[in-house]
Amino acid sequence: MSRLLLLLFPLLIAPVIAQDELTDFDTARGHFWETLYPGGGWTLYCGLRFEAEGNGDGVMATIDHIYSMPRVYRALGCSSRLRCNQERGNEYRRIEADLHNMYPATGAVVIQRADSYFAGIESAESRFQECDFRRRGRRVEPRDIAKGNIARTLLYMQREYGLPLAEDMELLKSWNRVDPPSEQEMNRNDRIERLQGNRNPFIDQPQLADDL
Repeated sequence: MSRLLLLLFPLLIAPVIAQDELTDFDTARGHFWETLYPGGGWTLYCGLRFEAEGNGDGVMATIDHIYSMPRVYRALGCSSRLRCNQERGNEYRRIEADLHNMYPATGAVVIQRADSYFAGIESAESRFQECDFRRRGRRVEPRDIAKGNIARTLLYMQREYGLPLAEDMELLKSWNRVDPPSEQEMNRNDRIERLQGNRNPFIDQPQLADDL
């Protein structure tokens, strides 16, 4: 085993709870709308404009956990969100409150996504309205401009919390390369660090993904 792999190995298998500022989802939700998107923005999957807190002239937006919370509580050995709150307490709540894992999306797309995992899809069972969002069974493929954000989020969740990935690692590496961090994504990383005390290293150094 190479020295580099020995250094990376603990990060890949052991939960490292670095997010220790936001202790519950309600607090994180307030910061999400008030600090990350105070004037509104654009939804991740469809690029639709929304106003502050999902209100106003734009579409109604909601918070989507990229690494879905049902996947989190199953990975932690819980049967439901309620049981994870009871059995895993602060550990689960800090994961649920991690802003790096949250992006704005329309409620309709969140319902379409459900508890699916991300993949490349050649032929889709459904394509959501005018949005380049494909679904086939339990697999979904977002528009190209969102793929890097999603890949870097999933890799972060694996690194920080030791959560397993259903997604193909080579696919995530490819998405990370073809859709590098934008200025908006890097600025968002800065704001999240000020709120919860840690950064997504795959945004700062996208090449880290190639070493996994």
